[in-house]
Amino acid sequence: ANGDTLDIYCEMDALDGTGWILIGHRDKRSGCGTLVPTVKASDAVGTCLQDSAWQKLRAILDFEGDLTMATINHGTCEYSSGCSPAAAAFKVGSTRKLATANCVPLGGTLSADTWAHHEDSECAGTGNDYCTFLGYKDSADRRTYASQVCSDTFDMESCDADLTGCSVGKSWWQFEAVSAYVQVSKAGSVPLDCKEIKAANPDSSSGVYTIQPDQANGDTLDIYCEMDALDGTGWILIGHRDKRSGCGTLVPTVKASDAVGTCLQDSAWQKLRAILDFEGDLTMATINHGTCEYSSGCSPAAAAFKVGSTRKLATANCVPLGGTLSADTWAHHEDSECAGTGNDYCTFLGYKD
Repeated sequence: ANGDTLDIYCEMDALDGTGWILIGHRDKRSGCGTLVPTVKASDAVGTCLQDSAWQKLRAILDFEGDLTMATINHGTCEYSSGCSPAAAAFKVGSTRKLATANCVPLGGTLSADTWAHHEDSECAGTGNDYCTFLGYKDSADRRTYASQVCSDTFDMESCDADLTGCSVGKSWWQFEAVSAYVQVSKAGSVPLDCKEIKAANPDSSSGVYTIQPDQANGDTLDIYCEMDALDGTGWILIGHRDKRSGCGTLVPTVKASDAVGTCLQDSAWQKLRAILDFEGDLTMATINHGTCEYSSGCSPAAAAFKVGSTRKLATANCVPLGGTLSADTWAHHEDSECAGTGNDYCTFLGYKD
């Protein structure tokens, strides 16, 4: 909503390989002694995200969003009942639980000696009623420490390095260092689009889903997600355009089984197109059916079109991509007189004559 941006290091391979923001390499002795705008994988142990950057990430908790946090644990491990492979990483499903800890809540700086500590009694870190996430057991042995004696409080799990084999056993660990990462969960529980659904569940099948392309206003759409065709990453079906009538029938939800000539009605299309008004973008693709005519003969590449930025269609000078899919031509740009002649024009889904 505020438009603040961050330059962050994305870890795309480690942990479960789903993409994590690196926020720090916490040291056993000094914690996060060096704070920087962007933490990189190559940075020294003891380097973490500076307060202004961390606060932009943590702010999602103020807007009903959440952060999932995970660590990769380095060096010698001490464990209440002996180290196991499952102690190679920690995962906290909801950082909101860390932020509401009663003894030390997760705050606006990563330089704190203890990131989060909750205890039912006196905040002493004794007994069986406390949880600590990345703190120190004592001043003499400053190994970065985590416990889940009260495991349900922090939703913390010990895991294998790839975040499998996770368990919520009541135990404690000490490590020489950890690298910490977060993933952001947006405030809304409704997915943004088909691509997000597919990324979250690669086994998702094609069908009708509810999405929320405009996360700020909360408007939702029931759309058909094509999960298999094209590149298989999840696409919103907006229409089957006919060679004769274009989009002669407009409906709230276009399905794969709908007749040629059926496209998304204006109100639904406008909710998708509105993303262009808020500095977002739409990638558009087509699957081309039937006989193909081509300036120099059809090639296999003519089986589909792809437009990487719909913003360019929306700013075409002759016919910009507008608020209805029933237009004869979806987009036309030309340097001269908009006549569709010469070598200075581009048309996307229009009629030659």
